[in-house]
Amino acid sequence: MKKLLIGAMGTLTLIAAGTATYSVMHAAPAYAANAKAVVDQGISAGRIGETIGGYLEAVSNVSDAERRAINEINIGRKSVYTDLAEKKGVSVDVIARLSGEKQIAKAAPGAMIMGENGQWTRK
Repeated sequence: MKKLLIGAMGTLTLIAAGTATYSVMHAAPAYAANAKAVVDQGISAGRIGETIGGYLEAVSNVSDAERRAINEINIGRKSVYTDLAEKKGVSVDVIARLSGEKQIAKAAPGAMIMGENGQWTRK
C-alpha cells in the first residue's frame, strides 16, 4: 500500500504536466484554449464542476458550447490518464481518481465539486 501511495504521488505530478502537454501537443491550440476559457467561465458561474472521478460535469443546465468544451477537456484528460495508467501499470480509474482529488484540492473557493457522496457542494 505504501508503495502504491508513493507511486501515486509521483503520478499526480505527471498528471498536471501531462494535461498541459495534451492541450499543446494533441489539440489545435486555439480550440483548446477556447474550451478552457468556456469551462473556466462555467466553473466561475457554478454551472460546471470537478468530480472526484477526475472529470468535469455539468452542475446545472449548460449551453451547447459549454457541453462541447466539457467533452473536449474530458477527452483530453482521459487520454492523459490512459497513457499514465499504462506507464504505471495501474487502471485508468486509479489515475482519474487521483487527478480528481488533486483538481478538487486546487479548486477555487466557491467552486462546485462532487465528492464521494455524489452530491454537488461549494468548496
